[in-house]
Amino acid sequence: MGPRNQDFSQQPRTDQQDASGKHALIIFHSLADALAGLAAAEKSGQPIGLITAPGAAGYAGVGWFLEIVAHIECQKKQARIDLILDCGAEPGVALGAIRAGVKMLRLVGQEPVREKITKIAADHGVVLFEPRGPALDLQFSDDAKAACCDWIAQHPRYRADQDQPHKARPNTGSRRPQLYLITPPSIPEPMAFADLLATVLQNFVDDIAFLQIRIKNARTDSSPAAVEEALSLAVAALKPVCAHYRLPLIMNDDPRLAAEWACDGAHIGVEDGSYQHARAVLGPEKIIGVSCYDAVSKARQAEADGADYVAFGAFFPSRSKPRARANPSPTILQEWKRWSTLPAAAIGGITAENAQSLIQAGADYLCAISAIWDHARGPVTAVRGFVDSIDQALQQ
Repeated sequence: MGPRNQDFSQQPRTDQQDASGKHALIIFHSLADALAGLAAAEKSGQPIGLITAPGAAGYAGVGWFLEIVAHIECQKKQARIDLILDCGAEPGVALGAIRAGVKMLRLVGQEPVREKITKIAADHGVVLFEPRGPALDLQFSDDAKAACCDWIAQHPRYRADQDQPHKARPNTGSRRPQLYLITPPSIPEPMAFADLLATVLQNFVDDIAFLQIRIKNARTDSSPAAVEEALSLAVAALKPVCAHYRLPLIMNDDPRLAAEWACDGAHIGVEDGSYQHARAVLGPEKIIGVSCYDAVSKARQAEADGADYVAFGAFFPSRSKPRARANPSPTILQEWKRWSTLPAAAIGGITAENAQSLIQAGADYLCAISAIWDHARGPVTAVRGFVDSIDQALQQ
């Protein structure tokens, strides 16, 4: 059974409409809020919809919503109640929610992304609601409004322009180098990887500047469609963790996907279009990093254009990118520091053992993939090794 695109002023299930045809919609941020809404539904006897606050799905996570659904289902008695996950304009969150078993979603956004999600929702029997503008319109039946209005009045924070995630920016004022984490080229289990990332950030959040999503293949399929779906699942799993720790989430290569999935920015190379195009797609507030390989001239142009950071490398042989475009000497970082204070990222085969030459040359960010995620003793130990290496380099 496919999704039924419905207006939010209408009751999601026609057998639960009241005489007016309207439905009490209560926005919630927490389990306590949802339980209060359940109590209002039990008291009024009218159908009520509980919908997550705009933006909450992005920074609280789909698992949080499913836990609340489980609590409500266990505790409700006679209430006629629907629980709806508002995914905002984040199709990655919507896709992750569908895969996780959420049955009612709201998604805003432009075609063709919404069309893709609509088809996937239909295949999974998910009810997908039509938006009513940028902010949710609350419309109440009279009886339900009487039961709920006092509770709603005590929660003035329920507006679309409040309780949004922190807008992350690069740490350009820090003199201490930081790690720039990049995901493996494949993430077969996004939720397990999200747990791993959370453990790393819990221990070393101040030592990490960014997380870049760089997925090049799905489990057994490297077609563009399969990779894009793998990217969306990774965003859905990792974005709540990054938001919790105020860590910017960067999309590799593709400003369009970064914008569609509400990432904090994008990293572009010579084959990914111009900086001007990326900025036009992402808007003025997002982070854009530019690969400059072995050319200070490219970095100077990127800075003039408005880039938030530049990247040089590959400095060492790399398992992740064995056929690197350029292999500069660490002295390029010294040269760059004579020209500019714009942060510079070093990339390519960097380990805790070889990082010190880059730190001493002036690298602001040390990019790492396999040195972190493939470390024999796990990523926490790997990050600790990098932190120790940074300390030693700064003491010399």
